[in-house]
Amino acid sequence: MADDLPNNSVDPNQEQNPEGPIMPSAQPQRAYEQHQEENKSSHIATILAIILLILIVVGGFYLLKFLKQRDTMEKAEPAPIVNQVIPPVEKPVTPPLEPQPKKTNGIQVKAPDKEPDTIVKEFYNWILSQPGDVIEDGRYKDRPEIYKTFIQKIENRKKDSLHPLLCSASNSAIADIQPPNTTVGISSIAVNLTENGKVVPLKVSLKLNGAWTITDILCLSEEGKRSVIENLKLETGLDYATLKNMSFLWSVPDYKGRVTKTISGKGFSTENTTVDPSVFENFFLKNGFKKDQYNEDGYQKDNMACVAHTEKSDTGRFDVEAVCGKI
Repeated sequence: MADDLPNNSVDPNQEQNPEGPIMPSAQPQRAYEQHQEENKSSHIATILAIILLILIVVGGFYLLKFLKQRDTMEKAEPAPIVNQVIPPVEKPVTPPLEPQPKKTNGIQVKAPDKEPDTIVKEFYNWILSQPGDVIEDGRYKDRPEIYKTFIQKIENRKKDSLHPLLCSASNSAIADIQPPNTTVGISSIAVNLTENGKVVPLKVSLKLNGAWTITDILCLSEEGKRSVIENLKLETGLDYATLKNMSFLWSVPDYKGRVTKTISGKGFSTENTTVDPSVFENFFLKNGFKKDQYNEDGYQKDNMACVAHTEKSDTGRFDVEAVCGKI
């Protein structure tokens, strides 16, 4: 009987579900999807690890290659030196060098074409060959030997003073020109002229300004020899001061007591010097002068009287005035 029942028949012993047949649960589905995602992440991580490993291997390979190449270069032996026969080189013929400019205190100065004594000789040969007075008509201004400041000094001189170029009243002749006394950029030369058989000494000062030019001419004496005041200038180191006609007061005793006379002579004055005032007294006493009891800073020898006055300035230096004349 049991075998005769159809396949879809319900077992009467089986408990019937009133809500219908039981469906599969959703939880296993979610677990499956999560598992799939984890597998996917694992695969990506594995791929990245493999790529990183490949980069490390490749980078290490090239690093080792670089280090090996450097060691090879350092250990490489130098190439053998091959002796080569170099043919001699003919040196070109060098023309003679022109005179090079001299250097003075770091400043390049061109060597002058003419020496100071040559300049002075040519200048006086020209003066003495000219008719008339080259000062009166201004011919001397065109001479290249004359410095411009000296021209101004000549123009401003007193009319009754000595001839500024010849130190005499008329044209003279050259007796001799001494060797120049030259230092850096400056030079001085002693020149002796003759006038009617009398020696007229003078000193010519020059300055190097591309060429030697005359900056001053100093008349040393009207009597054929260097004057007392000129020797005083030279010994005291005040040689830069210019002699000029000067006068001074001189007291002399007479039967009434003392009288004061005005003495005319030659002298110089300069300011702000460092000369020691004692050098004046030493100079006059050494040259036979005696201190005069009637004249302060006065000295006398025979008929020659001199006054050398020094006054201390605010700067601690000295203003000096010295003059000599015949009583």
